[in-house]
Amino acid sequence: MIRTLTLCALLIVSFTEAFSQKFITVNVSDSIILKPTKIVYRILVGDFPRDPVAMYTGEITEASPSFYLDRAKELAKFLTKNNINFRDDQANDFVIGSPNNRPTFYIDLKTQTELEEVVNLLKDTKNIFGAIFKVTYEDEAAYTNALMTKILKRAHSDADQIAKIAGAKLGPVLEIEESGGFDRAFFERDYPASLYESELYHKTADNLTYTCYRAFSIKYQILE
Repeated sequence: MIRTLTLCALLIVSFTEAFSQKFITVNVSDSIILKPTKIVYRILVGDFPRDPVAMYTGEITEASPSFYLDRAKELAKFLTKNNINFRDDQANDFVIGSPNNRPTFYIDLKTQTELEEVVNLLKDTKNIFGAIFKVTYEDEAAYTNALMTKILKRAHSDADQIAKIAGAKLGPVLEIEESGGFDRAFFERDYPASLYESELYHKTADNLTYTCYRAFSIKYQILE
């Protein structure tokens, strides 16, 4: 599986202060782009007008519960016919009722391609509302070593180049401090969001990947 590592290095050097104190500091930022490993798509059966006021102005009349149950049965048959695995609230022992008293289905998907196929298949279906319910992303722990190695190599190369230009020699690392980071809570989060409206993730309308940023300040000793 392809992993994308993007690197942007920013060097901030104060020649007066740094060299007088025999050190040089390099600030490096890096990022990992994580792909979703599991996408849960939730479908509610019912009437969901784009204008919520319509429910109260008489423009839309609420159907009977039996109507929604019948539509849920039709939807279940449709999903089964198209080889889409799904589960409903009845399959969850911890659910009490249904959201807004609506029959609810959950579809577990692995990729954005699968998600787009489901959305395209159901987008013209009446009496349903579909939205991303949960996204689980790759664990960054598997790529930490590669990321740290890349950061240190780039920082050392840039610091060494500056030291040579200044007529000095680069010494050992004196201090490494993380100056920025990522919020682990964003990696796995439950949230109700339509396919193209989520702002919780750094994504475009056609990209559900999540970018985690890391930033470090690395101080090197300067030798005569």
